[in-house]
Amino acid sequence: MRSTTAIAALLCCGCATTAPSERVETSAPAVSSQDAARDPDAFALEALDLCDTRQDLEARRRGLTMVDAASAAQPDVAALQRAAARCGFAVAELERDPDVIEAAAQRGMDAAQRLGADSDPEAAYLSALCLGLLMRIDMSAAVSRVPEMQARLKIAGARPELDQGGPLRVLGMLYLRAPPWPASVGDLELALELLEQAAQRFPAHPQNHLFHAQALLEDDEQGEAATALTRAQEALAQGDWGAAAPRWRQEIESLRKRLHEAEGA
Repeated sequence: MRSTTAIAALLCCGCATTAPSERVETSAPAVSSQDAARDPDAFALEALDLCDTRQDLEARRRGLTMVDAASAAQPDVAALQRAAARCGFAVAELERDPDVIEAAAQRGMDAAQRLGADSDPEAAYLSALCLGLLMRIDMSAAVSRVPEMQARLKIAGARPELDQGGPLRVLGMLYLRAPPWPASVGDLELALELLEQAAQRFPAHPQNHLFHAQALLEDDEQGEAATALTRAQEALAQGDWGAAAPRWRQEIESLRKRLHEAEGA
């Protein structure tokens, strides 16, 4: 039986990681808060740079602090809401204190809601990512919130290119790790379909292959799982994935160990 712990722990392992880019230098002075009203697009970009996946936690905190008040003060400016939602997730992803995780993820969800999470694909995707982190720290409520997350990710599916297949791989993992019907929405066949799509359409992202390998192993397809892990390792070696790289490398090795155990059984 797939557990609530499995849903919460495995849905959000770096799901928002973006394509490789140049590392941002955080020593440069940020634009002033007054610029949020004068040039909100530039202000939002500065915050997003600080919250880039290759940045450390301190830089991400600065980005969220920078954009949070501005986004609340200007709820109709999409760039600010998008940046606040991204930064909320970016901070919550690396924090360790459950209260701080909850606060940052909720700030991200609030911004995504202002952006239009009920209809806008990117807003729905960002809302789902933040929701996944909230589910991880409140496992008692995780299963009851799965339909909400599923609905958000279905909306996000209109833009599968977000984070190089993000909507596909996160929804695929939801189907893989959620308890099956009638307890929840778990469906291995759907998971395999979505994760194969992510891996084929966006092969440069290591997680697409890593998650596909997990689904294949669940389906007792050891040979195909081994191939997917090799592709994950190759994609990881070909890009600058910053702080995510060691974690994904460890996940690849852990899955290889599981695969060897399954082959020897």
